[in-house]
Amino acid sequence: MRVTLCRTQSQTTETCARVLEMANISPSLSSLWGTQLRASPHLTSRQTQPRILIQAAQELEGIVSSTKMQKTAVVSVIRLVKHPKYHKRIRKTKKFYAHDEEEICSEGDFVRIIPTRPLSKTKRFAVAEVIRAAK
Repeated sequence: MRVTLCRTQSQTTETCARVLEMANISPSLSSLWGTQLRASPHLTSRQTQPRILIQAAQELEGIVSSTKMQKTAVVSVIRLVKHPKYHKRIRKTKKFYAHDEEEICSEGDFVRIIPTRPLSKTKRFAVAEVIRAAK
């Protein structure tokens, strides 16, 4: 997990550290790999204490469509969106290149991918686990 502080110029590092303490998030979590937490303190005129917004990084699930590259799997992620006018649900597919260090994926597997640092021009995800193997 990486702890990232969203702060404005008026807030100091001490203020953000105090906000993380209020949320019971230790700064030592930044050494772990995987989920990224973002703590965002917001103060309004009616609030005396900051409101803390904690968001996890995007984890996606999809089907492996190709493993022809070395240590790379192409994962197709399908999502449903509602048409703005006709309100029908439409399938949208997007392909992500995911790093597969042990080459455990095969075509047709259902996998979970997590974001990582950029590994190449197009590879921004890594295979976390194989949820269901292909038949």
